[in-house]
Amino acid sequence: YRPNSRQILTELIGLCRIKRIPVIMGSDAHFWTDVGNHRYSEAFLKEKDFPEELIVNYHEDMIRYYLLENRERTDRKDR
Repeated sequence: YRPNSRQILTELIGLCRIKRIPVIMGSDAHFWTDVGNHRYSEAFLKEKDFPEELIVNYHEDMIRYYLLENRERTDRKDR
């Protein structure tokens, strides 16, 4: 836990909402049973009324798009 992290994340999420920037949740797991546990992230985004259409985790097509985009970027760097 970092001091002021909740305030900083609130500001960041607010800017993402205004600018329509998608976000992706991560679990930051330190133990294997917490991998994929987004309980706290989901609760935070819901509390802040963040639009579900901007949460990449909920949309397979968005995940595929970002993975493909990253692969293409990586392939260009390798040339």
